[in-house]
Amino acid sequence: MAFFTSARRRPSRRQGVLAALVLLVFFACLLTWQHGSLNLGVYRLDLDVYRIGAQAWLHNHPLYGQLPDTQGGLPEPFTYPPISAVVMSPLAVIPSTLAGILMTAISLALLVCVLALFFRATKLATGRASWRLAATLLPVAVLLEPVRTTLAYGQINIVLMALVAFDCLLPSTWFTVRGRRVGWPRGFLTGIAGALKLTPMVFLLYFVARRDWKGCLSLLAGFLTIGLIGAVFAPHDSWEYWTQTVFQTNRIGPHVFSGNQSLTGVLYRAHLSGQAENRVWLVLSAVAGVVAFIAVQRSVRAGRTVTAVALTACAQLLVSPVSWSHHWVWCAPVLLCALVRGRRMWRAGAGKRYFWIAAAVAGVFLAEPQVWFPHTMNREYGWALWEQIIGSAYVWVAVVALLLVAFRREPAAPVMAQADGTEDAVLAARARP
Repeated sequence: MAFFTSARRRPSRRQGVLAALVLLVFFACLLTWQHGSLNLGVYRLDLDVYRIGAQAWLHNHPLYGQLPDTQGGLPEPFTYPPISAVVMSPLAVIPSTLAGILMTAISLALLVCVLALFFRATKLATGRASWRLAATLLPVAVLLEPVRTTLAYGQINIVLMALVAFDCLLPSTWFTVRGRRVGWPRGFLTGIAGALKLTPMVFLLYFVARRDWKGCLSLLAGFLTIGLIGAVFAPHDSWEYWTQTVFQTNRIGPHVFSGNQSLTGVLYRAHLSGQAENRVWLVLSAVAGVVAFIAVQRSVRAGRTVTAVALTACAQLLVSPVSWSHHWVWCAPVLLCALVRGRRMWRAGAGKRYFWIAAAVAGVFLAEPQVWFPHTMNREYGWALWEQIIGSAYVWVAVVALLLVAFRREPAAPVMAQADGTEDAVLAARARP
């Protein structure tokens, strides 16, 4: 504790050390191992696809037709809503190396913000201490496979997570700046995230569980507003996307691929496909939705807003037809909070069990078990049952979390408890029967 409470001159020195640590992590994320040596490699495959789509939009070419190959020679289709191409257009007019550096910097900065927000929301740290803790644990977060893969691909998963986290976990979404009240209605940022990549729309479940009907309307308003902006700037592409492309989930990639850590991926690797897979998926998704609603509502009633948000993220990842392993970036703030809480419980003599459970789950996301067995080129069809179980580890983590919270007799220990503000307290009371 002396580290946080010592003489006045130490905070500036400490801040310098933490800033250097963050810069070191940033630089490390720009390095790649190629040809037996470390190189500055800032090529990002998925960012390249975003840039190609944005360039197609800028030059009035169809987004969902034949696009140029990536820099690596891959014929990757553009699978996102048209507004994503519009938003990414600034990165399409600068060199790809600079775009990669900017995307990495933005993602890391937002990751630090999300970590600090989670630490505050779970009462693990407050004020500047939350930023110090976030910066200190940033290297651990980057080691988790979903985070490091997101950074390597130049994906926007951390950006989407940040939008939802800011929307759901900030004590208030309205602020006073120079005497003026600025901000947004809670739910609006989640709707924006949904307009960019659809799957965050599952967080409507979170607002329904809270009986936050204004939040539900704000979420839908955010989604429709951004969607309409996309329709204004790309009318033909918007029509094609919302009437045809959005239903073509195979465009995203083979569902059997080991990186697809969703219920659909599990079913495909179990040799279900076609109508049989669709029927089973619909049933399992409905069951997952009901279980998730029960779990989220129990968390809301207990005042555990962070747990409710984390469980909604689990539901989103399970029911989406495609949840690539790098979509699971929510594991970073959740597991780091659990590890910090578990360590403090251990040191306080409250037992070691919680810490080791959290460490074991973190080990799953560090180890990337979905690549332990032959994968790509549909080789996942040859997996034995035990390989299917291990290779779908992320899915089982989410399933167990939802079941434990939904059906455990006694509420789980308040590891993810939040100091609720007036708004959250009112909504928690409203959610009680």
